[in-house]
Amino acid sequence: MVHAKDFTGNDPLCLNPYPAGTWTNEIVVCDRGTNARVDKSANVAAGGAKGFVLANTAEQGESLSMDPHSIPAIHIGVADGDLLRAWLDSGSGHMATLSGTIKEVNTNFGDIMASFSSRGANRALPDIIKPDVSAAGGGDHRSPGCE
Repeated sequence: MVHAKDFTGNDPLCLNPYPAGTWTNEIVVCDRGTNARVDKSANVAAGGAKGFVLANTAEQGESLSMDPHSIPAIHIGVADGDLLRAWLDSGSGHMATLSGTIKEVNTNFGDIMASFSSRGANRALPDIIKPDVSAAGGGDHRSPGCE
């Protein structure tokens, strides 16, 4: 397991595709931010990564997303991300595996509004409040994995 910042251009955000052969079967950690989450995994896959960890920074906190990545992937919050980055910075030869997960369905999550949803007045026109109604099922209409 390696952190992307230690390779080709010191790019912890995995902004661009890595050259083929940058990695051989490694799990690569990328920091969240700036570019689409799914682009990050595609960029490390181009360099030969076989797994991907998306690690939040303080800006994103513990917010997690389920995205359709191009290689096996996991998304972790800032607390776990900070621990993982510190561990990787402590030396070399770190080993890890990614394995299957179980989807958790919890009806208590139904009352949590998505981070990208409107929560109040329009800043430019404060007398307009949208949405008029908040309800389940709308989904994210942006491109998958956008910040």
